Amino acid sequence: NSEIFQIWFDPDLSKSLKRSATYNDYNGSDFKKSVANGVKIIKIHDTNNRAWMDSEGVSINDLYFENEISFQHKIEKNKIHSFFLVDGHIFLGNKEINKGDFFTVKDLKSIQLNVKEASRLFEVSSPIIPSYKTYFN
Repeated sequence: NSEIFQIWFDPDLSKSLKRSATYNDYNGSDFKKSVANGVKIIKIHDTNNRAWMDSEGVSINDLYFENEISFQHKIEKNKIHSFFLVDGHIFLGNKEINKGDFFTVKDLKSIQLNVKEASRLFEVSSPIIPSYKTYFN
């Protein structure tokens, strides 16, 4: 049994269309890991690591919660945070989030996650309005 999900980003087309396409493979050891307050965070992409993309200001985190916990998560100003619950069961306020659910958050300073069991939450944060033209705008 396996599952896959794919994420597409809007790159700066004025730059990326002038470059040759590449394929890059990464190992788990390539990413920075930290544990704080009972939460393991794997930073897949931010401005300080190797993973390369043409989309500005994108951060990607993989959050692992081993136990039931109440967790305050910071929301960056001028960014939209997109979350996918890979596994587990959490509450965002009084909203129940189950395995396979997707939700977005913006215009808040933080969110309160009430984790009810071992869970894995995938997060992508990106600028609400990039500095360049995208497919959308």
